[in-house]
Amino acid sequence: MREKPRLSLKKVLTVVMASSLCVPGFHVGLNGGTTSFSSSLAQRSSKVDVFDPDRQREVSVESEDLIISLTRVEPCGDCGGGKSFTFEVKDKRRATKSFFTIRNDTAQVDEIVIVNPSRAVVVGSVSGTVRIVNVIDLRAGAVVDHFYCHFPSVYGQFIAYVKFTPRYSTQPGWWSAVYLVYDATASPMQNRLHYRQGLENHENVGIPIYPPENVERRVYYPVISGEEEAHQLASDGLFWLREGVVAFVDRWKKANHLVVVDVGSGIVRPKVKVKTIDTWAVLDLAQCEETEHPENLIYVQEIHLLEEKAGYVRLHFTPRDSCLRISTLDLPIR
Repeated sequence: MREKPRLSLKKVLTVVMASSLCVPGFHVGLNGGTTSFSSSLAQRSSKVDVFDPDRQREVSVESEDLIISLTRVEPCGDCGGGKSFTFEVKDKRRATKSFFTIRNDTAQVDEIVIVNPSRAVVVGSVSGTVRIVNVIDLRAGAVVDHFYCHFPSVYGQFIAYVKFTPRYSTQPGWWSAVYLVYDATASPMQNRLHYRQGLENHENVGIPIYPPENVERRVYYPVISGEEEAHQLASDGLFWLREGVVAFVDRWKKANHLVVVDVGSGIVRPKVKVKTIDTWAVLDLAQCEETEHPENLIYVQEIHLLEEKAGYVRLHFTPRDSCLRISTLDLPIR
C-alpha cells in the first residue's frame, strides 16, 4: 500500500498550528531550570507546559561520565526554527570538552537525555503542539537524525511517541493516532519502515507498535475507514513502566483500552497486551453531565507499576466531569 504524499514542512506546521488538533496539556520537564539525569527514573517523559522560545530555559543533564549543557542560542536565518542551539559535552573521566550544534526546525529545547557514552537525545518543540526529537552522535558531535512527533517519552535507548499527524484541510474533521518507538542505539535507516524514503523524511520515522494493523502491514498512515474507527490517545502521554515496556490508554470504538507494549526483544515485533477499561466501573453515570459518550469523560493522568501487587498497573484518572466513581484503577497486565 502506498503512503500518503508529504506536505512541505512549512505548510504542515501552518496547518497544525491553525487546526483544532486535540493534544492534551503538556507538563514541564525542566522544572524552571536544570533537568537531572537521575530524575523520574521510572518514567522519562519529555513534556512541556509552555511553548515560549523567546525565553529559552537552562537545560542540562549529567550522568556518571558526561555533563551535557545548552550553552549558546543564536539567531539563525536559514534554520526552520529561527535559532541554532550549541551544546557543551564534558567528559568527566577524560577531563575533555566537545560541542555539537542543532540547526533545524527546533525552536525551543526542552530536555536532554544521555542514552550511552556515544548517543544523546535532545527533545525540543517546533510549535505549541509539535515536538521534535534530535538524535546526537556524541563522538562525531553531530545530529544524525531528527523527526517530528507528539508526546515523546524517553527511557534508556527507546523513544515512544504518537506519530506526527496534521489535520489536512482537505480531509474529514477527524484523525487517528499511530504509536511508534524509535531505538536511539540503532541507525536512522533501521528506524524507518521503508529504506526508499531516505533520511530526508522526518515525519514517517520509527517503528509502529500500535494499532495492530499498522504493525502487521508495516505502514505509517492510519488503517481506518471512518471516524468511528479512529484511535485517540486518552492518557497524558506514554508511560514507561520499565525499560522496554511502555503503557498508554487508547480510545477506540467508544471504549478506553490500556495498551502495554514490550519492545525489549526488539521493536519490529513488539509484544502487545490490551485491557479494556470498564466505563461503568469508573463513572457514576447518574452524576454525569454527558451520557451519550461517557467514554470521553475518562482520561488517565498517570500509569505506573504496583510494587505491592505484582503483575498489576495502577491508572490515575483526571476528572473531566464530576462523575468519577473512583480515582484509581488497578489492572492486571500478565
